[in-house]
This record gives sequence, C-alpha cells and structure tokens, in this order.
Amino acid sequence: MFQGATRMNIKRVFFFLVLFSGWASIAVCQQADNLSQARDYIKNGNACYDKKEYSKAISLYTKAIDEDPKNILAALAHCKCAMVFEAMGKPSEAISECSKAIAVNPLVNKGLAYALRAFLYEKTGKYIEAVSDYSKALIINPDYKEAQVRYQGLLIEIYTKFTNEGMAAFNSSLAAYSGRKDASAREGLGKAASLFAYAMSFDIGDKTAFAMANFTKGLTLQIMTREILSTIALESSDKEATPQLVSAYYTLAVTNAYYKKAFPLLKDEKLKNSLKELKAVNDRDMDMVRPRVVGLKASLEKYIKAVDLEAECIVNFDAASQSIAAGDHDGAKRILDENDSMASDLRKLKSANAEGIRYLTNAYAGLNTILSYPLTDRSWLKANKAALDSKINDCLKALGYAKSALVSKELVNNCSRLSKNVSVLKDMFKKIGEKR
Repeated sequence: MFQGATRMNIKRVFFFLVLFSGWASIAVCQQADNLSQARDYIKNGNACYDKKEYSKAISLYTKAIDEDPKNILAALAHCKCAMVFEAMGKPSEAISECSKAIAVNPLVNKGLAYALRAFLYEKTGKYIEAVSDYSKALIINPDYKEAQVRYQGLLIEIYTKFTNEGMAAFNSSLAAYSGRKDASAREGLGKAASLFAYAMSFDIGDKTAFAMANFTKGLTLQIMTREILSTIALESSDKEATPQLVSAYYTLAVTNAYYKKAFPLLKDEKLKNSLKELKAVNDRDMDMVRPRVVGLKASLEKYIKAVDLEAECIVNFDAASQSIAAGDHDGAKRILDENDSMASDLRKLKSANAEGIRYLTNAYAGLNTILSYPLTDRSWLKANKAALDSKINDCLKALGYAKSALVSKELVNNCSRLSKNVSVLKDMFKKIGEKR
C-alpha cells in the first residue's frame, strides 16, 4: 500500500511538472510575441515620425510600451516619444519621457536617454542638469561622439558666459569699494562669487574663474576687516578690543591667502594692479594688527600661527577641488599632502579646526583616488563594486566627522560642497549597478 501511494505521488509531481512546463512555454511564447509586436509598433511609429504624423507616432510608441512596460523596448519607445514631443515644441513632455526611459533602463541605446534629456535641458536653459546628463551618457558610452561634442561645447559656452557676468559684477563692486560704498560692494561681490562658483563647476581647464573667485573672496573679507578696524579705533585700549583685534587678524590672514592664490593666475593687467593695491593695504593693516594681538597675550602667538595655517588650508581646498575637476590627480595629491602636514602642525597648536581639517583632507584625498579609477570601464566597475562602495562610504564618513569638528564657516562650506558631490557620485554608481 505504501509503494502504491509513492507511485501515486510521483505521478502527481510528474503531472504538475508537465503542466508547469507547459505554462512556462506559453509565457515565453507570449513574451516573444509581445516583443515582436512592440518592435512592429516602434517601426511603424518611426515611419509616422519621418512623415511628421506626430499624433500617430505617439499612439504607436505608446502601444509598444503597453506590450511590456518594463522591457528595454519600452525604454526605447519612451525615447522615441521624447523625440516626437521635442519636434512638436513640447520640451517638458519630452523631458518627462526621457526620465521614464531612464527609470525603465538607463542603459537603453548606450546612453541615448541621458543624452537626449541633456539636449532638452540645454535647450531650456537648465545647464547644470544638461552637463550632468551628458556626463552620465558618456560614462555609459565613452565613445558617444555627439554627446562628447555637445558636452565640451556646452562647458565652454556656460563657463565663458558666467565668467564674463561675474567679472562685470566684480568690477562694479570694486568701484563701490573704492568709493567706500561697502553695502553696495558686498551685494555685488555676493553675486560675483555665485557666478564664478557656477562657472568653475563647468571646468574647461581655464583658471580665470578660479582666480577671480579667490579675488572676490579676498575683497569681501577686506571689506569686513575695514569695518572691524573702524570699531577698534573707538575702543579705549587693546585689552578691551581683544575680540575685534582677533577677528581682524583672522580676516586679514585669510584675505592674504586668497590674494596670493589669485595673483599668479590673473591675465588682465588692470586687475593685477588693482589686486596689488588692495594687497598693499591688507599687508599694512596686518603689520599694524599683528603686534597688537601678540602684545595682548603671549598665547595668542599660537593663535596667529594657527590662523595663518588655516588660511592656507582654506585656499588649498579650493585649489584641490579645481585640480580634481580638471583630472589633475597628481596636482591634487601634492596640495592635499601639504594640507595633511598643516593639519599635523595645527594639532600641535591645539587649533579648534585641526581635526576637522584632517578629516576634510582625507575626504578630498579619497575623492581624488576614486576619480582616478577607470570609471568609464563597466567591466571594471562590476568587478570592483564592493571596493568602490567602501571608498565612497569612507569618504562620506570622513566628511561627517569633519563637519562636526569644524568651526570655520569657509571650511564648513567646503565640506558641504564636497559631501554633495560625493553623494551624487554614489547615487549614480548605485543606479548603474542596479542594471545588468
């Protein structure tokens, strides 16, 4: 009886296996039919697109998507819809279709969805988004010639536009500063700083925006110094004016560091002469303030040394960012090695920013190492995913420690910018890694 039950169970299992294999065969055949139908819809949609029968084309591409919304052909059909909407003068709808294609499969047609969305962003004036998408298309497909050409052309166009606008705002501020209209000068310098920072994010190997960004930061601090010194003059003694004197020395030191970084990179002789004159005023004020600060308390000598080192570190982080963006990994390493040495000296001086600078330096070094990897090689990315994830997480962890330790506003801003860039990088590699 037991043997009979066993034979019965075997028969049942065999029956269900046969039945399941039949269902699986039907499902595979159905999927193949769906793909074949989707290809036909796309082909017919292309014919309508060529004849400018846009409504029919959209209808056919939509049918292709409905056949299997998660298949790569659906992603292609979304791209085709985007092309139709672009031809119809509907960029918002076109961008939406590209985003849908990327959600289905970002690798469709070797970066087509990203390149197409980048083109649409470019047309609608969303330059940061356009540059980001062109770079993603080129990570997926480094040989995407059209994306390469448009990407490089867009970088030059945007960099030039915003550098020139920043220069106009700076020159206006310089005139206001000379006329002692500090409020107007500060307002213009804020605008110039934003424009130069924007231009620097579209690196083309030119140092003008970087030089002017340093010049702008230096002049902004020089205005602050002038205001601080005007309050010190009202004090009855240096002892009562200790906080103002210490603040003045800090702004003077950082101003000097920015001017030193800007001067050799300036090409315009008029601007160079202006910077020389401003630096001479800054140096005169430093010569006046330094002995007064040292005379207040012997321990402030350490403070002065720490401020000088911190000022160099602040400017070096800007220079390291520029080197990393330009792909000059050896140059970035030299700058960061120098900062590492400064961080060690700062710890000896018990500077409040010492630990933060050390962690921030480590984060920059980590990012520099990550970007020196062959990130356009998909097989390398796949083989080294765990190591790359670990590097990125170490970088973010160092930034978290840095942010909690830093007290300098300039250094905290550096930390925030880098953290944002690393997070974007992490998200991008995660999306690529999720797709086969």
